[in-house]
Order: sequence, then structure tokens, then C-alpha cells
Amino acid sequence: MHEAGYGVRFKAGEGAVFSLPDGKVIPQGPETRSRGNVFAITSAETPVPRWHGEQMDDWVAVDMLLQCE
Repeated sequence: MHEAGYGVRFKAGEGAVFSLPDGKVIPQGPETRSRGNVFAITSAETPVPRWHGEQMDDWVAVDMLLQCE
């Protein structure tokens, strides 16, 4: 990454800041916990997820994986 000229630095309050080889800052993506306006981009062929952004229950996930063995 750094050999090609891309950069990353940590800024207080902002976290990681990535830059292109020419020095321009790469803008941060949207907040990953935000669902955005999911229903505005759906169509008849687009499945609507049943997940509403709640935190995953790690114990349930581990239990399900153990049942697969």
C-alpha cells in the first residue's frame, strides 16, 4: 500500500484517514450501522433483509456453528 504511494494515518476524533498517491484524502464511507433508505432502492427483484441493524448475539452464532459440526 505505502510503496504505491497510498497513505493511512490516524487522526484524533476521525480515526483512520486514507489518501491517494497524489495526497488527496479518500472520503470516508457511510456509517456501517446506518441502514439508510433501504426501501427506496428496492424493486420486485430486490430481496428485503429481515435484519434491522441490531447487534449480533455471539452466543447464538457459536451455538449454530457447533450444531453444523
